[in-house]
Amino acid sequence: MKRLFFAIKFNQDFIRKISCYQEKLKGDYLRIISPENLHLTLLFLGEIEDCYLKDIEQIANKATQQANFKTIFLKLKRIEYGTNPSRPRLIWITGEQNKELIKLYHLLKHSLKSFILKEDHFDFIPHITIARFNRFFTKEQLPSLPSPSFFENKILTINSFYLMESKLSYQKGAEYFELKKYQL
Repeated sequence: MKRLFFAIKFNQDFIRKISCYQEKLKGDYLRIISPENLHLTLLFLGEIEDCYLKDIEQIANKATQQANFKTIFLKLKRIEYGTNPSRPRLIWITGEQNKELIKLYHLLKHSLKSFILKEDHFDFIPHITIARFNRFFTKEQLPSLPSPSFFENKILTINSFYLMESKLSYQKGAEYFELKKYQL
């Protein structure tokens, strides 16, 4: 069994800028996401039998061809507490809704629906999780976030995405491994 998801990864310059910002988020109540694990989740599949991996790869190839665009431009909005503002669990960078990204998400979701074990009932929000809380807080208990200047109106250029495997461990948290790259 493999825990699978599709993700967008970023260039090293952008990862370094996020890492510099993360250094401002010190606190024993936070677990900072390591630079090698920073990504934007496109679609989470869940636990999948190994024998289905080739099928998933082929279906994703077809969905990529149907998308019929070579580049996605994602405009970042802000760094904020998420996912629920009244009871945040993480700190994330959110992006504006984008028609190409939404199209790719829906193509993958529709094409792979027989493999998705747990259907989410939330709107797709483009985001990059940069830290998780070790315990629950109300928004009133949290400090204001440092002002980020590195990405004000930053537009990310996306030319590819990945099929990823997530391995969970108690000591390290999640570790992510690239299984296949998809060029738009």
